[in-house]
Amino acid sequence: MLADPERALAGETEEAPPPRQAPRVDERRPVLWGVVIAALLAMGAVVALAWRVVHDMEKEVQRLHRKVGALARDVAELRASEARLARTLATFSAMAAQRADEHPTQPAAKAQSDSGQTAALKPEPRHAAARMWTVNLVSTRKREEAEAFRRRLLRDGHEAEIRRVQLHGVVWYRVRVGRFADRSKARAAQRALARAYHLRDAWISPRD
Repeated sequence: MLADPERALAGETEEAPPPRQAPRVDERRPVLWGVVIAALLAMGAVVALAWRVVHDMEKEVQRLHRKVGALARDVAELRASEARLARTLATFSAMAAQRADEHPTQPAAKAQSDSGQTAALKPEPRHAAARMWTVNLVSTRKREEAEAFRRRLLRDGHEAEIRRVQLHGVVWYRVRVGRFADRSKARAAQRALARAYHLRDAWISPRD
């Protein structure tokens, strides 16, 4: 490179240009990348935690649905049991009323004569019909149930019939068997039939 002649005559010399410096590396760039990576990791952790919470909530909702279904079935069973108990109580009440026929009220055995002396009880006429007894096996409010049990008794060779009775405004169908002139024989037949047909509420009563 040639020097300026005027600057050379004036005794001035050309200064060398300053040396070039290497470009400076931005020291903040690695730090920024670290912050970005940390933020991404934190966001991923939050997303994973949120997914886990949502998954647990779905499982809890399903468990509650199953529990509600089980409770609904329990309530239905309790209502059915309550209805059966009400029917059983009604049946027992009817049975108690029917069994009252088994112990009829007896008239007084003695009467006062005009003279004040006790007269002997008049004997029943010989032509009077003897009291007959029957065995009551089933009493139900459904005619078809009574008919089905009567057919079963007939197949087994028993003389069975259905008598319709009304107690406290409720109609009952009573299945009864036999004509017994002796109460003890009716009682024996009651025990035998109750064992044969697994009946707990069979009873005897005067036959009308």
